[in-house]
Amino acid sequence: QVCAMSVHDWLLADQLPHASFSAGISLLVPHGGIAEDTTWEMYMSINQEDSSTVSEDGAEIFLSPAVTYGPPGLDLSCPIAMTIAHCAEVAADNWTIRLKRQIQDRWEEVMSVDEETTSCYSLLEAQRCHLLLEQPGRYVLVGETLNQEAAKRLRLAVFGSPDPSNSLGFTLRVYCVDDTPYAFQQVAVGERSRGGRLLEEPKIMLFKGNAFSLQVSIQDVPRLLWSIKPFTTCQ
Repeated sequence: QVCAMSVHDWLLADQLPHASFSAGISLLVPHGGIAEDTTWEMYMSINQEDSSTVSEDGAEIFLSPAVTYGPPGLDLSCPIAMTIAHCAEVAADNWTIRLKRQIQDRWEEVMSVDEETTSCYSLLEAQRCHLLLEQPGRYVLVGETLNQEAAKRLRLAVFGSPDPSNSLGFTLRVYCVDDTPYAFQQVAVGERSRGGRLLEEPKIMLFKGNAFSLQVSIQDVPRLLWSIKPFTTCQ
């Protein structure tokens, strides 16, 4: 059996039955992709990588969570459609973005998202990338900056909770994470478990690849009768 998905069908993927997550990841198996007399138990898993670098020389960085779908021996008649959220600012041609697949302990290139191959196709949008994949496995989007204007979107969020060791104290925790739903979801779940509250709507900022550090500064708000402990105003 031969099954094909047109570009029009692909763009309408969100209107078809599929597995989707508020984490910014979705998976669609086209009609006829699995034989009628066959049953597969499919799964997806998402991991936010600890390190921002992919290659040993630090030239590439992760722009999306790593997404795994399976099982490994999955037999499909045609490619599946996967959507992955990313944090690259792609308004200008400042990035080389690639799709990589993990083989054992190494990430190997599948394709550059601006090029088509016979085994994989991609469509890059401002905040997500649509992929047609034939093989199950673990995939991630990585980027290499072409100039110092290349930027990734970071989500800045401040959580707070009472200080258990000081009845008059309040602890602030500032997070700068990739602007993908899953990265922020991880932070929110962790804060909920420790009783933290989001103090203001997260802000989006562009972080450029110009080798300058990110500095966080906290100032006193006298009208609210709060003061910052000494030597903690700048990190």
